[in-house]
Amino acid sequence: MKNFFKKIKFSANFKTNPAGFKKQPDFLNAVCRVGSSKSIRRVKSILKKIEGLLERKRIKVKSGPRTIDLDLIIWNKKAVNKSVTAKYNLPGLRQVLIKDGAPKTVVKKVFG
Repeated sequence: MKNFFKKIKFSANFKTNPAGFKKQPDFLNAVCRVGSSKSIRRVKSILKKIEGLLERKRIKVKSGPRTIDLDLIIWNKKAVNKSVTAKYNLPGLRQVLIKDGAPKTVVKKVFG
């Protein structure tokens, strides 16, 4: 991430139980705040590139095991990926976003 973005800050890691496909290890999660003048399309492209560099294999089981999964949740103080939090409702993510300085109104939109 640091090779692609100049302004970057990571949260502490936190574990969550798998959702959907349950027969897999817990997930290790973190939140990353990035400052960038790049377009949202370019940032999404970079995230896919990083997943590729870390050898992410896309499998048929949507919620199945993976080496890495990078999701863009908030962009310019707007919720852009409600499905990540709505579908999986990651415990701790709300608190991490607020602690990291995300506006509470945006966090509320992300979680519904």
